[in-house]
This record gives sequence, structure tokens and C-alpha cells, in this order.
Amino acid sequence: MTDRRQLLLLACVATWAGCARPFAAPGGRETVRPASSTLELARFMRETVNVPFSFAVLEYEGPQRHRRIERAAVVLKDAVRDLVHWQAPPVVSAEARDVFFEYARQLERQVADFEVAARAHDLDATASRLEAVRQSCNSCHRLFRPASVVSVDVVYGRLAIGLGGRL
Repeated sequence: MTDRRQLLLLACVATWAGCARPFAAPGGRETVRPASSTLELARFMRETVNVPFSFAVLEYEGPQRHRRIERAAVVLKDAVRDLVHWQAPPVVSAEARDVFFEYARQLERQVADFEVAARAHDLDATASRLEAVRQSCNSCHRLFRPASVVSVDVVYGRLAIGLGGRL
């Protein structure tokens, strides 16, 4: 990548990160903390929750899928248990905190169902349960990680990759 393209990429990423703001519910009340206070949760989700979820999705078509999906389900279940007990959720009100933890408990139940299906080697049920997990994640993200909030650690990671670096 040329120096000019690197500078352009850096300018775009800096502009994109500068636009980050807390999500505002109808009526203007913010429901999530600014991105700077959610770095720990963003990193946890990306490294601890998303990895086994993505692994399960990718291994669904693999030759050793039963064993590998089952292992991914166990790791995901353990990660979600940590999420249910998260100490500092990205919220600014007691009501938003309740919603955050209800989503986390719902995800915990869905991941448990996914694990049961994976252990039973029932591919149809596994796929259905994995889709339920995905939908639950997306529903929570719409409230607590909207597109207008950019995780700084993700921005820097993308920048490093764009510049040819390693994470």
C-alpha cells in the first residue's frame, strides 16, 4: 500500500472514530455509555464470545463438525456465563441495565439449548439453535452497540491491518 493510500485510510478511520457517540433512545435519552467506556466489553465480546460462535458457524460444514461444534458450544456457554455476570455493562440507567442483563440471560438460555443440540449431534437443531443465538446477539447489539458507536480497539485493529501490521 502506498504512503498516500495509508494516509487516506488513516484519515477515514479517524473521521469514522470521531463520529462515535452514545446511542440515543427516542426522546433523546442515552442508553449506552460512550465507546471509550466499553472497550473491555467490546474486547471480551470480540475475543471470547465471537470466536467460539464463529468457529461453530464455520465448522458446520466441516468433516469433524460434530466434535468441533460441540466444543465450540461448551466454550461459548462458558463465555456467556461471564457476560451474565458482567460488572460494568455499557448502560447509563437502571432500566437499561435490566434490559442488558435480560438479553444476557436470554443468550445464556439459547446457548445452553445450542449445546444440547450439539451434544446430541442433531444438525438441524444445532443450526436452528445457532441461528437463535445469532438473532439474540443482533437484537442486543441494536440497543447496546449501535452502528453509531465505534469501538476504538476495533478501529485501531482495522487500521493496523490496513497498514500491513499485525494485531
